[in-house]
Amino acid sequence: MQTRKIAIPVAEGKLVAEINHAQQFYIYDTKDYGIVKETMELAPAEHSEDFSKWLKGFGITEIVAQEMAQPQVDAFIAAETNVILGAPLMAPKDLAIDYLKQVEMMDAQAGGGCCGGGGGHNHGHDHNHDHGGGGGGCGCH
Repeated sequence: MQTRKIAIPVAEGKLVAEINHAQQFYIYDTKDYGIVKETMELAPAEHSEDFSKWLKGFGITEIVAQEMAQPQVDAFIAAETNVILGAPLMAPKDLAIDYLKQVEMMDAQAGGGCCGGGGGHNHGHDHNHDHGGGGGGCGCH
């Protein structure tokens, strides 16, 4: 079972082109490749230059955005949040569903699960590595 918590920055009900302009963040709790819970959090003005720590407080594992400055990307990576850029401007739930479908396709091509099956992270060669953050596994769960 894979769980993810996906954040999507929005304004006026749609993904914002630039994360700094977000008025809200839709947060989707997922199980395997489906959404199990949707919440919306108002974006605090004091975090508009760096939402990474604030969102990490909600347990976010991924942020899906259209574009983001490199320092913001670096801050999310430092907060152990996967950054997915280039998303189309569309309704946040539709975007989350499309993202989960893409993840499911990639997982199927890799042989099951984001780690390609098994306990390590499969790089497509003949051995697996443990890239986890101290607890084993690849850190993508």
